[in-house]
This record gives sequence, C-alpha cells and structure tokens, in this order.
Amino acid sequence: MIFDQHGELLHCNQTAKDQSCNQIGSKSISLIRDTPDDDFYSSCLLNGTQHDLAINKLHFDDITLFMISIGPTYAKGNEAQTVDELQKIIDSVHDGIYISDNRGFTLQINKRYSEMTGINGHEVIGRHISELIYRGYFDSSITVKVLEKRQTVSILQRTKDSNQMWLVTGNPIFNQNGCLLKVLNTVYDMTELNQVKESLRAQEIANNTQRAELEVLRSQVVNVPDLIGNSRLTNNIKIQIKKVSNFDSTVLILGETGSGKNVVARAIHKLSPRSSNPFIEVNCGSLPEQLIESELFGYSSGAFTGAVRGGKPGLLEVAHNGTIFLDEIGEMPYQLQVKLLTFLQDRKIRRVGETTSREVNVRVIAATNKDLKQLVTEKKFREDLYYRLSVVPIQIPPVRERKEDIYALTDHFLVKYNQKYNRSVTLSKAVYLVFENYQWPGNVREIQHVVEQLVVLADSDTINPQDLPVNLRSESLFKKTGSKNLNEIIKNVESEIIKEAWRQLGDINMVAEQLGIHRTTLVRKINKLGLILK
Repeated sequence: MIFDQHGELLHCNQTAKDQSCNQIGSKSISLIRDTPDDDFYSSCLLNGTQHDLAINKLHFDDITLFMISIGPTYAKGNEAQTVDELQKIIDSVHDGIYISDNRGFTLQINKRYSEMTGINGHEVIGRHISELIYRGYFDSSITVKVLEKRQTVSILQRTKDSNQMWLVTGNPIFNQNGCLLKVLNTVYDMTELNQVKESLRAQEIANNTQRAELEVLRSQVVNVPDLIGNSRLTNNIKIQIKKVSNFDSTVLILGETGSGKNVVARAIHKLSPRSSNPFIEVNCGSLPEQLIESELFGYSSGAFTGAVRGGKPGLLEVAHNGTIFLDEIGEMPYQLQVKLLTFLQDRKIRRVGETTSREVNVRVIAATNKDLKQLVTEKKFREDLYYRLSVVPIQIPPVRERKEDIYALTDHFLVKYNQKYNRSVTLSKAVYLVFENYQWPGNVREIQHVVEQLVVLADSDTINPQDLPVNLRSESLFKKTGSKNLNEIIKNVESEIIKEAWRQLGDINMVAEQLGIHRTTLVRKINKLGLILK
C-alpha cells in the first residue's frame, strides 16, 4: 500500500486488498505522521491476525510517499522454538541460504549467507524483495522469477557492497495441494566453484595423460607375432619384447619346457631391424657333443674324416646379419662354452681346422629351462658366459600362473586346427572349466597338442568332458567336486579365481581389470558368492 504525506491511500495491490486494506484505519496512518524520517517497523491487526508493517519513505521531487509492506508476525512460544531449530539447521549448511514466503517477504537467511554477502539478517528479514532491490541489496531477484515461473531458476547475482558474483538457484516449495509456500534460494560461491572446476580440469588433464600413457603401453603390447594371451604377465612379456627388439643386446629367455621360449625369440627377431635376414634356431641339447662345434662354427676342407670337400660354414656364419637362437643353452658342453664366450666378446669365429678368424654380425638369443645359476655353482656352466648371455633376461611364467591365457590359447589352436583339418569342432563350457583347472605341466605346447588331438579325433562337433584325454579327466574339476551340478562348479571356480587374483593384486580395481570385468560387476559377484577378501 502507498500513502502520500497526508495519509491518503494512493495505491493498494491485490495482496493488500485480500487482507482488507480499508481496515487499517486512521490510527495506523497516524503512526506514520508521528515517526521520524527513518524507515521503521510497526504492526497491526488485520482480520484478527497480527501482521508486521514495514514502513518506508520514498522521495520523488517534492512528493513524499509512504510504502507499507505487510507480513505475518513471527510465531511465539513453541513455534518460535521450531524456528530457532530451523535456523540452527540452515546455519550448518555450507552454502548460503535465503528463504522467502510466497509473497516475496524475506523469512530467514543463514550464517553462511551473511559471511558470503556481508548482508545481515536484521537488514532483510521481514522486508519484501522488491524493497531490497530498490535499496540496492541485490541487482536482480531470483525470488520474483521463481514466483512467476513456479519452477527452479538459476541466475548470477551481485549483492550489496560486493564485486563478487554469486550463482543463485531458487527452488519453489509447494504443499501437498500444489500451493506455493516458500522460495528457498541457495547461494554458491563462484570462487569455490571455479576452484572445483580447475581441480576437475586438472584431474581431467591427469586422466588424459594416464590414458595417453596407457595407449602407449597398449601399443607396445600389440602386434607381437604369435604370442597369444592378454594376461598381465603375458602383456609384461610383450612390452619387454617390444623394448629389446630394437637393440642388439644378448637376450636370455628362461622358462619351463613348452612355455613358448622359441616363440618369444622369433618375435624379438621379427620386430627387430634384422627381420629381413636369417633366423637360425639351434637346439644345443639335440646335437651330439662331437658335432656341435663344427655345426656352430663350421669347418675347413679335410678338417676331419668325412668332412665335406671345400669345408662348410657354421650356423653362426649362416645367420650373418640376422639372429641365432641357441635353445637349451644349458646343455652346451663345458669346453665349447669358452669358444662361444670368445665369439660374444669379439664377434669373430674360427672354423674347425682353420687358423684365421672371420667377422660375423649376428645377434644371439639363448634360452633354457634349467637354473643356470645352479649350474654355475655346480661348475657345469661358466659364470662369465652366464653374465654375457643374460644381459636382458626374460622370464616366461608357466601357464598355471597365467590361467587367464588358457581360453585365448585354446581358441587360437582350435581355429588353427579346424582350418587345417577342415573341421568345425567347438568346446563346451565345461571343457573350458576343465582346461582352466588343469595344471598343464607341458604348458603351451601341451595345450596345442591336446586341442589338435581333440579336433582330429572328435566324433561330433561339440567336445564334452568325457571326450577329453584320461590325464585331463583324472585332474578335472568334476573329480574334485563330486556330484555338484554345473552351477555349483562354476561358483566354486569363480570364487577360486577371484580369491587368487586378490591374493596376487590386493586391489579391487586391479582385480576387476585383470579379470576383464567392470568393478561393480566384480563387487556384485563377490557379494553373491559370499567372499570375504582380506
């Protein structure tokens, strides 16, 4: 309601009409005349309800207008206690809180709002938002927008005596009948939001860097010829192969029989600058002791009885500019080890029966399934040769330590022999479980031979556990699980795999990555199986 300086009513809005503005009476107007020039608060009774009067003077040229804003008086007694509790609650909120009623009168603000904006409660509580905008407390009102649109609204707002911009979100609060009761404004410090934004940006940069590094690692483990498997151990070997292939360092490959030492040696050669030149493989354990020297180093004409006229180059010469792979190096005769050591030192060979040396440019890769350190202790292998060979050692773990590769190896050989023998044999899920449970003492070579045997001898296109060789069935999971059905067997296998991965890695994210499943899927499985990981 707006009165002139004589107390005449100039304007009465719809809200005032609803509250019977004509009943204010001359006494209320006389309060205006009797007060100083400053704005003040008073109260009156309208329709039996006590209301606050916010009385403000507005000066326009020679005319003085009095604007009276009517708002409900705050509750007393128990309701006042409830208001006090509510104030404590909103004071505990980290963001600024500004609460208005459904007509735009300010009801409450919290402590954080005062800290952020410098506006105290006594300055705004009980006042209408339009008055506060007029007096410069805000440059815009989100409350008005919420009252108009009756939905959540967000704006950037500048407050009194502050160069700071605030992000304000206004939320309408309705009762169960859909009537708008209050407007709750949440004020966010843009400084903190910007800090969070910068933090997220820094985290995104870090994540992108990690992804780039991961892509580099992935690029290092792809395209390694014939090395099948994607387990963490196998990928580590692939990375080593990629790194060492670009250099001529001597490599010593260690691993059990059938673990794929020759595959690793060939992969190193194929990825090296020597790939277009010969790769010569020599099994030191298969050559007779009296012939191994002439086979490696060659011989001259007439060097011994039965020697080819004109002599014969050794395998080291044949491998010139390429790679020679000395498999089962631990079987090399002790006397010949000295000659091999001399070649590794000066890269020259001397044929049997000759007195002159020949320079040979060849890379040496050696492999063994024996413990060379133990052979050195037993004086069966030269210590100086051991250190000369093991410049870059690569340890190939047995299949039983990288069971994740069994499926990939099995499928690889299944495709290979189906194509070779024009078959379409498949393996049942139960067979894969048997394969995973089996220890594979012959490693990759044994898997290859078993799969080839199954493809050749299969009476039908599907292989079941009863079709497996006796040695696999004797150690199969079915023998160990008795009369359990397939679902119980699968649960047991899953439990063992998860527990084993946890024992090795000890981190839920790494276990999930190792098993190739999402973290939440792994957690669900752990809960479903009732596992307790310690």
